[in-house]
Amino acid sequence: SDRPNPLSVYGDSKLKGEEAVKKVLKKYFILRTSWLYGKKGKNFVDTILAKARSERALMVVSDQRGSPTYTKDLAKAIRALLETRDAKHGIYHVSNSGSITWYDYAKEILALAGSDARVQPISSDELEMSANRPAMSVLDNSKFSRYTGYKMRHWREALREYIGE
Repeated sequence: SDRPNPLSVYGDSKLKGEEAVKKVLKKYFILRTSWLYGKKGKNFVDTILAKARSERALMVVSDQRGSPTYTKDLAKAIRALLETRDAKHGIYHVSNSGSITWYDYAKEILALAGSDARVQPISSDELEMSANRPAMSVLDNSKFSRYTGYKMRHWREALREYIGE
């Protein structure tokens, strides 16, 4: 319910997409999620694991916090929403529960994978990024849970499953 404040052209384009959906449809579900990873497509988990095979020390930002989301869990959540009779149309936040910084997330990924690569914390200012990223991108899933009765599992449990597959 907070007023959106995109920090980049990418974020602004996502907001404009949501606004277009609202103008065209009376009944819609818009899902906002974060830090996605899964078997298809490029993602942070696979990138960290690949870099750890070729580099002994990885530099990862420690001043951005979010909720990693396993695509398998997101798919289950979408199904739960679509099967809920009382779900109201609108915008929902859906991510795995809990939060972590990118730096601590990278350390957890490497620990679960049994890697001895080291992770060095850096600030966002030290990383040359093409777009600004929010320091806090943790989503509140309470509306989704309230309407569906579905609770997203903790990101750590989902990550353990993903790395173990």
